[in-house]
Amino acid sequence: MSTYSSYLILILLYCSYTLFRMFDDIIFLAKGGLTAYHGPVKKVEEYFAGIGITVPDRVNPPDHFIDILEGLVKPNGNVTHQQLPVRWMLHNSYPVPPDMLHFADQIAASSSSSSTSNVNDAIKGADEAVDQSFANAVSY
Repeated sequence: MSTYSSYLILILLYCSYTLFRMFDDIIFLAKGGLTAYHGPVKKVEEYFAGIGITVPDRVNPPDHFIDILEGLVKPNGNVTHQQLPVRWMLHNSYPVPPDMLHFADQIAASSSSSSTSNVNDAIKGADEAVDQSFANAVSY
């Protein structure tokens, strides 16, 4: 007996909250195709609340997040829609690309000292990754 995994990739715009909660995982992309969230649907609201983006009463959460990512709705607090991909990178300890380091600096300026260490680690990782390229890893 063999086990098969199947994946379904579906793009939903303005789905109901009930339908949204039926999915296991979700990816929210910011402008430019950069990941702003990738993970369990059950944790997406917790993640965004953790960075200061709360969903107003009587608003569909996925609609609210999409509106923020598109820049149609201004997020609460010191968060900007341009910072969301960098915040995701920092959350996962991914290196921040050099052209996005100014967003990491903005986040560090508005964060506590514990978050600042994550920002500094990401900046260090970005400095180390500057010379790395996928194209260099491909052999012909």
